[in-house]
Amino acid sequence: MSSNEPMCTATEEMLFDSKARFDDERILKEAIQYAERFFYSKPFTKHQIGNHVVDIIPGIHKLSRPIHVVETESFRTRQRLSHGILHVIAAADLIGKIHEQYKQARKYSPAEQDLQDLAAHFNLSSETLLTLVKVAAIFHDSGRKGDGIDRWDEESADNLESYLSEKSGIHGLNKNLIKLLGNTIRYKDDTAGFYKACLELGLAEIKSLQADYLRQLLNNADTLEVLRCRDSFDPHD
Repeated sequence: MSSNEPMCTATEEMLFDSKARFDDERILKEAIQYAERFFYSKPFTKHQIGNHVVDIIPGIHKLSRPIHVVETESFRTRQRLSHGILHVIAAADLIGKIHEQYKQARKYSPAEQDLQDLAAHFNLSSETLLTLVKVAAIFHDSGRKGDGIDRWDEESADNLESYLSEKSGIHGLNKNLIKLLGNTIRYKDDTAGFYKACLELGLAEIKSLQADYLRQLLNNADTLEVLRCRDSFDPHD
């Protein structure tokens, strides 16, 4: 290829690779690159004071929690100090580790069978479905406009659904699966709401119960990662 020829982006390459949707490592890498570029490299615009959300006044350093600039000879990016790309990558990494713990406790937990059954329902391997839960973890704070209580789960879920539907190179994902993955963010702290949303998607009761395992994975990973995101941690909060 000559230096004058345009180079395909990684996402564009995926569009021409019929096996790309099964390349779990690549799926996750592309999601991280996209989310970092369009969401997590942007500073927060809101600050929460009690139950109130106010605009951040430019120049007030303490409230704005300014993003950290990371720069090398060939690479430059900006990172939020909390609830940014490092947080969501760590949460995504925890997804697999938590699942392994559930697998080891298979005598007490049907987690692996639930994952396999649900993956088969959507014509995927269990490995790819688990990767897609990791992608959900990557997007779970993408809609955040400020630290503190997460009031933007709906926006984050919409970002994930938009990415999987229109902007990723992953072909052929079931629309109900995309909505289900969005709902793991939208209802990540709401078991009853998630179950009801599953039924509204037409999933049978048993499939809805199995699908809740995906929500639990995301919720647990986010909860474990909160220790790094907060300046202080009180388990009683």
